[in-house]
Amino acid sequence: MKTPNHLKQMAADIRELVKACGPTEKIEAQNQTLCSTHGDVDWYQILGAKIYRNTVYVQGMDGKWFMLREYRLSKVPAASPVKEAMNQFPAEFGLKAFPGRKFRISEQKSYVGDYPAPGTMNLYTQGLMPDGTWMDFCKCTPAELQSQMVELEQPKPAALPEYWLAEFGAKFQPPAEVLALLATSDGTITDDSWHNDVTPHLGFYPKADDRGMREAEVELWWDAVKPEDREYEKASRFCVTFHRDLDDPETFCTDDITEAMKAFEDFKLKAQVNQ
Repeated sequence: MKTPNHLKQMAADIRELVKACGPTEKIEAQNQTLCSTHGDVDWYQILGAKIYRNTVYVQGMDGKWFMLREYRLSKVPAASPVKEAMNQFPAEFGLKAFPGRKFRISEQKSYVGDYPAPGTMNLYTQGLMPDGTWMDFCKCTPAELQSQMVELEQPKPAALPEYWLAEFGAKFQPPAEVLALLATSDGTITDDSWHNDVTPHLGFYPKADDRGMREAEVELWWDAVKPEDREYEKASRFCVTFHRDLDDPETFCTDDITEAMKAFEDFKLKAQVNQ
């Protein structure tokens, strides 16, 4: 029976053997007794040893190769072969035969094995279950996984509520510039249209948290496309209002969307400065 001291010395001997060789050279260890940690601690008369990706492999008397996972080249960065292989794939992905399901690679269970040849990368995949847990799925090589992998479908963003349409109808279709404002908003611009108003409008809140707590600082109002559909036929189609003073708001009206957008941006800047 070997004592712990013997085990420590044996590990030190292997490390010294590895340090003496380059990362791609073969280690000739004829007739040396080394430790293999493949399963239980066994002892073999080693026919030879070699290094592959910073991992030591030893060959037993029966000709089989065993991997000594815990012995790494001390002077080479301890880059995990499994991690290197995983970096070739997205964190989560789909598989052709299982549309709609989500998979990932388990770093903990993947390993470099000795079948069918030393250095064979075995990637273990896991599938996402309906309850949110990951379950082991199957083992494959990087090439096999690459041939079956597909990109996950990106979820479509939730459609923005079109209050202007619900409250006023299609005759009040806003121009593309206004729709772009709503679609790209960071939460400070919202569709505040309400049927009690004369026309639909959006509001700008310098702080998104202000919504529902106070009036919008800047408002952009738009009327129906056709003048005959407007409550006041001679009214300008666009009006921009800056509530610097609730009793005396600053207003700019025009039929030109470019001018209206410029006024909106100018008033936005003023509102932000006043915060």
